[in-house]
Amino acid sequence: MAFSKPDAPVSNTDCSQASGQPAVHKTHHQISDWIPAMNAVQWICVISILLVGVLLIGWAAFDRATPTPKQSEAYVPEPGSATAEQAKSLEAVRAEIRADAPKTQKGEIAAQEKNAAAERKAWADLYEAVLLAQGMDVSTSVSGRNNTTLKITYALMSRPVVFQLRNTADFRNGIQENGFKKVILTDGYSRTWTLEF
Repeated sequence: MAFSKPDAPVSNTDCSQASGQPAVHKTHHQISDWIPAMNAVQWICVISILLVGVLLIGWAAFDRATPTPKQSEAYVPEPGSATAEQAKSLEAVRAEIRADAPKTQKGEIAAQEKNAAAERKAWADLYEAVLLAQGMDVSTSVSGRNNTTLKITYALMSRPVVFQLRNTADFRNGIQENGFKKVILTDGYSRTWTLEF
């Protein structure tokens, strides 16, 4: 068997030429082989995918680090905060309303309705302060006969926000305890949700 001088050096591990079989060259692809071949659009896609991945990881870490109250927990204002003072004033209004109730039957029913309307207004103001303390820039108002309709306006109102509000304990308890019959949730522009109780 005669050996001819190869054009390229033969490595010690490539025995295919010595055995008479055709040489099989294994190609190892390196990053440097395909990087220059990418065009600008492909580069933008790769960078975008990497950025989205980094943002998702950061968001997930932030989401885990942010404490969220359980749905069954009612909001309890911290002593000395604006909402704590408003909660005290709400209790003072309720006590004053109970003390001023007239003793006659007809007058008592009318006074109770008037008192209930005042309590609904006071609760709506308190709930607005609670939501503001949670970082939601909302405004509340009451309307209808004896203030039985509550309207909550929030520029970022959406289906998830409606779901969260509707399923919080302080919202449900406040609506039931104060006798609201209808709640209107709106973004103030075109989207409105109506909840009837």
